[in-house]
Amino acid sequence: MDEKQTSGIPLFGKREEFLQGLERFLPAVDTSGSCSIEINASWGYGKTTFIHHAEKELRGKGFGVLHYNAWENDYETDPLDSIY
Repeated sequence: MDEKQTSGIPLFGKREEFLQGLERFLPAVDTSGSCSIEINASWGYGKTTFIHHAEKELRGKGFGVLHYNAWENDYETDPLDSIY
């Protein structure tokens, strides 16, 4: 799903709770280092939909978001090459 398809669709249940927890957690992260967050669930559980929604919500609240899709860049032998 692209951003247009996910905008305006309310998240439900635990996903919305997780996003709210993430919004409370992120301001406490030490910005002198780095932070990564893993989203782990079985195929079809809405990870991509959640990521697109969370990305839009967090950016709208002033958070910096870098979305790196490893699946779209798995052709590189060195993962850093796909970032540069």
